[in-house]
Amino acid sequence: MRHLIFGLIIGGAVFLSFASAAHAFCSSPQPPSAPQPPGSYDRPRVPDCLKDSALDRGGECDRWELQSYDRDREGYIRKLERFVEDSAGFAEKAERYSREAKSYSDCEMRELRQR
Repeated sequence: MRHLIFGLIIGGAVFLSFASAAHAFCSSPQPPSAPQPPGSYDRPRVPDCLKDSALDRGGECDRWELQSYDRDREGYIRKLERFVEDSAGFAEKAERYSREAKSYSDCEMRELRQR
């Protein structure tokens, strides 16, 4: 009786390992997630004193206003640079995904032809 149970367990394990190996061989690739660009709402607003109409009137900006705008502008530029780097990484991942998707479809076709 023990041998029969042991044989069924071993036989079932062998069967499951072959069945799962056939399906595990063709694993579907996962697409990469695209980076999010900084929103236009993140773009710093130009102070009124720097707009064309204010300059034509000889408008002047307070020092704190210029410094604040400059800080905000630099922060926005950093966000854009980070987006550029993330986009380049995304492009590389997308190329890899394309190759993996082709391999996956080839694998599925081979598996279907073997049945």
